[in-house]
Order: sequence, then C-alpha cells, then structure tokens
Amino acid sequence: MTNQPGTNMKPLIEIRDLSAGYEGRQVLRDVNLTVYERDFLGVIGPNGGGKTTLIKCILGLLKPTGGKITFHMSDGTQTTNSNDRPTLGYLPQYNTIDRKFPISVEEVILSGLSVQQKLYARFTHEQREKGRAIIERMGLEGLEKRAIGQLSGGQLQRALLGRAIISDPSVVILDEPSTYIDKRFEARLYELLAEINNDCAIILVSHDIGTVLQQVKSIACVNESLDYHPIRASQANGWRETSTAPSNCWDTARCHTASWVSIITTITPKTLRRKKANHLYGADHCPTSLLAVK
Repeated sequence: MTNQPGTNMKPLIEIRDLSAGYEGRQVLRDVNLTVYERDFLGVIGPNGGGKTTLIKCILGLLKPTGGKITFHMSDGTQTTNSNDRPTLGYLPQYNTIDRKFPISVEEVILSGLSVQQKLYARFTHEQREKGRAIIERMGLEGLEKRAIGQLSGGQLQRALLGRAIISDPSVVILDEPSTYIDKRFEARLYELLAEINNDCAIILVSHDIGTVLQQVKSIACVNESLDYHPIRASQANGWRETSTAPSNCWDTARCHTASWVSIITTITPKTLRRKKANHLYGADHCPTSLLAVK
C-alpha cells in the first residue's frame, strides 16, 4: 500500500517493496511508504513488528533483503545509496544511552554538525553560535558544560533533540521522545516539533497512541507489513474503526518499543571514538563506519 499526500508535497524518501530481517528471520515484508516534505508520520505497532527494522533501514544501519529506498536530494537528484543521502536528524530511545559516556551537553548538540564537516575539523564560531541558539531553544541554558550523566531524563532528551535538529535535516526521526520527561516539557516538546515540522518532515515512533494521534498528520502501523492511514486530530477517535490495520497494531502499540542502535559523534581521535562507542553501545552494536548518521 502506497500513500499519497493531501497536497502537492515533494517526496523525500520513497520505500518500495522493502523486505528486511536478521539471521534468516524475515521481519518486514513488501513495505511501501513515501515520506513527503513537512510530513509528520507517527509509527506504531507491536514489539517485534518491525518498527525498529524499518528505521534502521532508513538510517542505513541495516541492509534490506529486498526492495529499495530512494532518497530525493534538494537539487532534484535521487540516490539509493544511504551514504549519499540527505542529512537525517535522529533522536534515539532514552534507554540506549550510557549515562557514563564522557560528553557534555554542548558537545552532544554540536556533534550533530559533525556529519557536515571533516572528521577532525574544529567547529567554527558560527557553528558554536548556532549551538548556543539551540541550547537556548531547548531550555538548557547554564547546563552547557554539564556531563550527560548529571542530567535529568528530560534534560537529556532535550539535548538529544537539539542534536537531531542542529544540522537542519530534511527529516527528523524520533524514537519515544516523550519518555522520561515531565508533562510540562512534553507539551513544550510537541510545540517544538510543530515548529520544526514547518521546515522538515518528522517520523515519530511512540507507544503513547493517545498523544500521538493528536499531533501527527498520518499513521503507519508496522507489523511485518505496513498499513498507512492519513489522520487529523478531528479524526483521532475514529481511527481504530476506519483503519484497515490489524487490530493487534492498536492493541499492543502501547507496549514499549525495542531499543535501537543510537549514534552519537564526538570530536576525539578515531581510536578513542571507537573505544567510547564500544562502551556506549556495546561492541556488537557499534557500526564499523563513521559514527554519525549522515
């Protein structure tokens, strides 16, 4: 099933007949989806249904076993090479982060710019000014030099959100962004996402269906296959009755989603980057390529 935009939006990511899995076990089958500019897509589904696998394929962390993903560039060209795709912002799930990782709030946010420059390049004055603006926007003034292990859950989520948007990505992918934040900032979070959505598309994975349905423009229920449904807040209460998604997508989507491989870049020598990354993510999950989501 392919989705069409309500208006004449340009496609950013086209997924066609995608299949993927691990160690011979198929997790996704014949998935079709298009993400358009300024789309706000909510992704729900049961644990093990393939939400994580879908996002890993988009991020280039997992090679599909079938089908293809096409990225549309700002200059009008297209590519299926994940190494050449447009910049994607990514906010990982909270429980994938090692709070002992020796990095400050400022370094976390600025690391989102590392994909736009050479590995060992220093940040310019303009980039640091941009980082300060993001820190202020996230409400983290005064915490710039604080290590992430000294942050509250909500403060860490805001730092990671700042990292996800600092590079002006065409698409921001968020995994359970409202986890471990208080209700006051949750409301502010969705205000920020609405502002961000004016400039880029958003893919939001969440088990909090009640909140998500009031915020997103469309829903993708992933349970091996994908069921797409356009939605507006006024339609939220009737979504379950009108959607063709399997009932267990709705009934079990409130379960916590599986952990994803999270990616954070730091400005350190390559060997230290590798050592720290192995500590942060575990050697089995640490990608061998540059530790950044381009």
